[in-house]
Amino acid sequence: MTVKTKSKGKKRDYAAEYKRRIARGTARGLSLSQARGHPKANENYVGKSKPIADNKLQISLKSLREGNSLSDAAKEIRVSPQRLRNQARQLGAIRKKGNRWIVKNTLPRKMLIYSDGEATPIIIDKFHYASKLGRYMAGVKRFLRTNDIKHLKPFIGKSIKDQKNKIYIFETNPNSLYRIATSGNESFEQVYRIII
Repeated sequence: MTVKTKSKGKKRDYAAEYKRRIARGTARGLSLSQARGHPKANENYVGKSKPIADNKLQISLKSLREGNSLSDAAKEIRVSPQRLRNQARQLGAIRKKGNRWIVKNTLPRKMLIYSDGEATPIIIDKFHYASKLGRYMAGVKRFLRTNDIKHLKPFIGKSIKDQKNKIYIFETNPNSLYRIATSGNESFEQVYRIII
Protein backbone atom coordinates (compact mmCIF):
# COMPACT_ATOMS: atom_id res chain seq x y z
CA MET A 1 0.00 0.00 0.00
CA THR A 2 1.38 3.36 -0.99
CA VAL A 3 0.81 6.47 1.12
CA LYS A 4 0.02 9.61 -0.83
CA THR A 5 1.92 12.66 0.28
CA LYS A 6 0.59 16.15 -0.22
CA SER A 7 2.52 18.03 -2.82
CA LYS A 8 3.82 21.25 -1.39
CA GLY A 9 2.91 24.47 -3.17
CA LYS A 10 5.43 26.70 -4.82
CA LYS A 11 7.84 28.20 -2.32
CA ARG A 12 7.52 31.96 -1.93
CA ASP A 13 10.41 34.12 -3.03
CA TYR A 14 10.39 36.79 -0.33
CA ALA A 15 13.41 38.60 -1.74
CA ALA A 16 11.72 39.01 -5.14
CA GLU A 17 8.45 40.15 -3.48
CA TYR A 18 10.39 42.72 -1.46
CA LYS A 19 12.15 44.03 -4.60
CA ARG A 20 8.79 44.37 -6.38
CA ARG A 21 7.34 46.25 -3.39
CA ILE A 22 10.27 48.68 -3.38
CA ALA A 23 10.03 49.14 -7.17
CA ARG A 24 6.27 49.87 -6.99
CA GLY A 25 6.81 52.37 -4.17
CA THR A 26 9.65 54.25 -5.83
CA ALA A 27 7.66 54.33 -9.10
CA ARG A 28 4.92 56.14 -7.13
CA GLY A 29 7.48 58.73 -6.01
CA LEU A 30 7.99 57.36 -2.49
CA SER A 31 11.30 57.40 -0.69
CA LEU A 32 13.02 54.08 -0.04
CA SER A 33 11.97 54.10 3.63
CA GLN A 34 8.34 54.89 2.70
CA ALA A 35 8.30 52.11 0.09
CA ARG A 36 9.62 49.70 2.73
CA GLY A 37 6.71 50.67 5.01
CA HIS A 38 8.90 52.32 7.65
CA PRO A 39 8.98 56.05 6.88
CA LYS A 40 11.42 58.35 8.64
CA ALA A 41 10.13 60.75 11.29
CA ASN A 42 9.82 63.62 8.79
CA GLU A 43 7.99 61.50 6.17
CA ASN A 44 4.32 60.56 5.88
CA TYR A 45 3.17 56.98 6.24
CA VAL A 46 1.52 55.77 3.04
CA GLY A 47 0.23 52.37 4.14
CA LYS A 48 -3.38 51.49 4.82
CA SER A 49 -3.16 50.99 8.58
CA LYS A 50 -6.42 51.17 10.51
CA PRO A 51 -6.79 54.53 12.33
CA ILE A 52 -6.25 54.46 16.08
CA ALA A 53 -9.56 54.92 17.93
CA ASP A 54 -10.01 58.38 19.48
CA ASN A 55 -10.20 57.10 23.08
CA LYS A 56 -6.90 55.23 22.64
CA LEU A 57 -5.33 58.24 20.94
CA GLN A 58 -6.38 60.43 23.90
CA ILE A 59 -4.73 57.94 26.32
CA SER A 60 -1.48 58.08 24.34
CA LEU A 61 -1.53 61.91 24.17
CA LYS A 62 -2.10 62.05 27.94
CA SER A 63 0.90 59.75 28.39
CA LEU A 64 3.03 62.07 26.23
CA ARG A 65 1.83 65.13 28.21
CA GLU A 66 2.97 63.38 31.38
CA GLY A 67 6.51 63.24 29.96
CA ASN A 68 6.57 59.64 28.72
CA SER A 69 8.31 58.72 25.49
CA LEU A 70 6.43 57.99 22.27
CA SER A 71 7.39 54.31 22.63
CA ASP A 72 5.89 54.18 26.13
CA ALA A 73 2.74 55.99 24.96
CA ALA A 74 2.36 53.52 22.07
CA LYS A 75 2.93 50.55 24.37
CA GLU A 76 0.14 51.81 26.64
CA ILE A 77 -2.41 51.47 23.82
CA ARG A 78 -0.75 48.44 22.20
CA VAL A 79 0.21 49.92 18.84
CA SER A 80 3.60 50.41 17.23
CA PRO A 81 5.42 53.70 17.91
CA GLN A 82 5.55 54.34 14.13
CA ARG A 83 1.78 53.97 13.80
CA LEU A 84 1.11 56.32 16.72
CA ARG A 85 3.68 58.85 15.50
CA ASN A 86 2.31 58.84 11.96
CA GLN A 87 -1.33 59.28 12.93
CA ALA A 88 -0.63 61.90 15.60
CA ARG A 89 1.58 63.85 13.17
CA GLN A 90 -1.01 63.71 10.38
CA LEU A 91 -3.61 65.06 12.83
CA GLY A 92 -1.20 67.83 13.84
CA ALA A 93 -1.25 66.73 17.49
CA ILE A 94 2.48 66.30 18.17
CA ARG A 95 5.78 67.94 17.31
CA LYS A 96 9.44 67.12 17.79
CA LYS A 97 11.30 68.91 20.58
CA GLY A 98 14.94 67.88 20.66
CA ASN A 99 14.85 64.11 20.35
CA ARG A 100 11.37 63.70 21.92
CA TRP A 101 7.82 63.93 20.59
CA ILE A 102 5.54 66.24 22.59
CA VAL A 103 1.88 67.25 22.37
CA LYS A 104 1.35 70.67 20.79
CA ASN A 105 0.16 73.36 23.22
CA THR A 106 -1.86 75.10 20.51
CA LEU A 107 -4.54 72.40 20.24
CA PRO A 108 -8.05 73.16 21.57
CA ARG A 109 -9.11 71.17 24.62
CA LYS A 110 -12.51 70.18 25.98
CA MET A 111 -12.42 70.74 29.74
CA LEU A 112 -14.79 70.86 32.69
CA ILE A 113 -15.23 74.07 34.68
CA TYR A 114 -17.21 74.81 37.84
CA SER A 115 -18.81 78.19 37.24
CA ASP A 116 -22.05 79.89 38.31
CA GLY A 117 -23.04 76.91 40.48
CA GLU A 118 -22.72 74.38 37.63
CA ALA A 119 -20.27 71.93 36.10
CA THR A 120 -19.93 72.95 32.45
CA PRO A 121 -17.84 71.38 29.68
CA ILE A 122 -16.19 74.08 27.57
CA ILE A 123 -13.67 74.21 24.72
CA ILE A 124 -10.51 76.24 25.32
CA ASP A 125 -8.10 77.09 22.51
CA LYS A 126 -5.46 78.97 24.50
CA PHE A 127 -2.92 76.96 26.47
CA HIS A 128 -2.56 79.52 29.29
CA TYR A 129 -6.33 79.33 29.94
CA ALA A 130 -6.22 75.52 29.89
CA SER A 131 -3.33 75.59 32.35
CA LYS A 132 -5.15 78.08 34.62
CA LEU A 133 -8.32 75.96 34.56
CA GLY A 134 -6.29 72.83 35.36
CA ARG A 135 -4.78 74.56 38.42
CA TYR A 136 -8.25 75.74 39.54
CA MET A 137 -9.78 72.25 39.24
CA ALA A 138 -6.81 70.77 41.13
CA GLY A 139 -7.41 73.38 43.86
CA VAL A 140 -11.09 72.46 44.01
CA LYS A 141 -10.15 68.79 44.33
CA ARG A 142 -7.81 69.56 47.22
CA PHE A 143 -10.49 71.70 48.89
CA LEU A 144 -13.11 68.93 48.60
CA ARG A 145 -10.65 66.42 50.05
CA THR A 146 -9.44 68.58 52.97
CA ASN A 147 -12.26 71.13 53.55
CA ASP A 148 -9.49 73.75 53.68
CA ILE A 149 -10.65 76.97 51.97
CA LYS A 150 -7.05 78.14 51.41
CA HIS A 151 -7.01 76.00 48.24
CA LEU A 152 -9.73 78.22 46.72
CA LYS A 153 -8.35 81.63 47.69
CA PRO A 154 -6.01 82.06 44.66
CA PHE A 155 -9.04 81.69 42.35
CA ILE A 156 -11.56 84.04 43.97
CA GLY A 157 -12.84 86.48 41.34
CA LYS A 158 -10.66 84.91 38.61
CA SER A 159 -12.00 83.80 35.24
CA ILE A 160 -11.10 82.35 31.84
CA LYS A 161 -12.51 82.59 28.31
CA ASP A 162 -13.63 79.73 26.13
CA GLN A 163 -13.04 79.35 22.38
CA LYS A 164 -15.92 81.74 21.65
CA ASN A 165 -14.61 84.37 24.12
CA LYS A 166 -17.37 83.66 26.65
CA ILE A 167 -16.16 84.45 30.17
CA TYR A 168 -16.48 81.86 32.95
CA ILE A 169 -15.85 82.98 36.53
CA PHE A 170 -14.40 80.26 38.78
CA GLU A 171 -16.89 78.99 41.35
CA THR A 172 -15.33 79.42 44.80
CA ASN A 173 -18.40 79.24 47.04
CA PRO A 174 -17.82 76.15 49.24
CA ASN A 175 -21.52 75.19 49.40
CA SER A 176 -21.88 75.41 45.62
CA LEU A 177 -18.75 73.28 45.15
CA TYR A 178 -20.04 70.61 47.56
CA ARG A 179 -23.36 70.55 45.69
CA ILE A 180 -21.68 70.30 42.26
CA ALA A 181 -19.32 67.55 43.48
CA THR A 182 -22.22 65.40 44.76
CA SER A 183 -24.51 65.97 41.76
CA GLY A 184 -23.17 62.98 39.81
CA ASN A 185 -21.72 64.99 36.91
CA GLU A 186 -18.79 63.69 34.88
CA SER A 187 -15.39 64.33 36.41
CA PHE A 188 -12.71 66.63 35.00
CA GLU A 189 -10.73 63.55 33.86
CA GLN A 190 -13.74 62.06 32.06
CA VAL A 191 -14.48 65.26 30.14
CA TYR A 192 -10.90 66.31 29.29
CA ARG A 193 -9.87 65.64 25.71
CA ILE A 194 -7.67 67.24 23.08
CA ILE A 195 -9.69 68.17 20.01
CA ILE A 196 -7.99 66.87 16.85
